[in-house]
Formats: sequence, structure tokens, C-alpha cells
Amino acid sequence: MMHLNRSTRRRGAHVVELALTLPAFLSVMFALVDYGVYFANLAIIDAAVAEGCRTASLVDPLTGDPITEAQLTMVQFIDSVGFVNCAEDCIVEASDVGEVPARSIRCSIDLAYQPFVGFVPTPDRVGSAAVMRYEWQRSEVF
Repeated sequence: MMHLNRSTRRRGAHVVELALTLPAFLSVMFALVDYGVYFANLAIIDAAVAEGCRTASLVDPLTGDPITEAQLTMVQFIDSVGFVNCAEDCIVEASDVGEVPARSIRCSIDLAYQPFVGFVPTPDRVGSAAVMRYEWQRSEVF
């Protein structure tokens, strides 16, 4: 009588288990990568908009151009990170909102989003907007 050890009897079972679990494991991994890249893009764009609005809020509209300053700062911030490509389909906007003493600047970025893997549904565009009051008005109010 021939005795088979346990590893010889289970040799084919390991391959079957791998074949059954590998697609589910890879699906979860691809989903995590896609969502991670999406949220990284969103965080970078949020930071760029906040930086652009903050820089522009320090510029006095009577002596400088806060709208151009905001747009340049947002584009430079995105380019310095290097993870997001704003050269192809990126809309960078800045505009004045309101009247003194509540005059503000509104900054926004709208970017076409390309998924890294494309395995899970994500939005086609990623965007962010912020409104910040001009700093030079604060002394006039108080």
C-alpha cells in the first residue's frame, strides 16, 4: 500500500484556490489604486485653489492684478507637484465677487480626470472652488 503525504494530495487544490481568489483580490487592489489616484488629484486641486485664493487676497486691486496672480499661482502650484497634468484640459478661473467692504476673490479649477486603471467608475472631471475676502479691506471695516 502506497502512502501519499498531505502536500502531494493538496497540490491541485492550491492552484484552484488561487484561481478562485486572485480575481477578487486584484479587483479590490485595482479599485483601491483608482480611488487613491482620484482622491490624490482632488487633494492637489483643493490645495492649489486655496493657495491661489490666499495669494490673490493679499494683492490690493488698486495696485496689482489679483485675478492674474491667482491664476498664475494655481497653475504654478499644480505644475510644482507634478502629479496632475493641467496642460491638456484644465480650466483655471478667478473673478472678483461682491463690493467693498466684503469684496472677495473666487478661484476655481476644473480638470479632466483620467483614471489610472479605469476599473471602477470615477467622475470624468475633478473640480474645486474657493472664495476668500481681500485682506486690504479689513482695516477699513474696523
